[in-house]
Amino acid sequence: MHTGCRRGYRATWEVERGRLFLGSFSARLANGRFAGPTTLFESCSDQYLADSGVEGPSNRGLGCFAFWFSGTLRCPLGPLLHYRHMGYSSQYAAWLELVFEGGLLTGQRVIDGRTAFDESSEADES
Repeated sequence: MHTGCRRGYRATWEVERGRLFLGSFSARLANGRFAGPTTLFESCSDQYLADSGVEGPSNRGLGCFAFWFSGTLRCPLGPLLHYRHMGYSSQYAAWLELVFEGGLLTGQRVIDGRTAFDESSEADES
């Protein structure tokens, strides 16, 4: 892992058939041991995984079905308009917001990035 990776891990995500999948995952644990996708679930019981439906036929896809994730993902679209070092505040032409509940896609919208996250609106919120 590179010291520039502030999260401490690297992962890829895929959306397929309205479901969110963890495509790849890699990290180093505090003890120096490599952690991959199976490490995330090694302390889960077989019953818990069966109840989650993670291995069900409709949840087979490009990786591990992300049944644990509920929230909004924001993906940049189009050209980079303004770069801000560190954090996730660079400005793009547009953003695709994907809303998930239990790993299932429940909503999506495209936001004009030129006006949606400008500095004046951020200052108004504080």
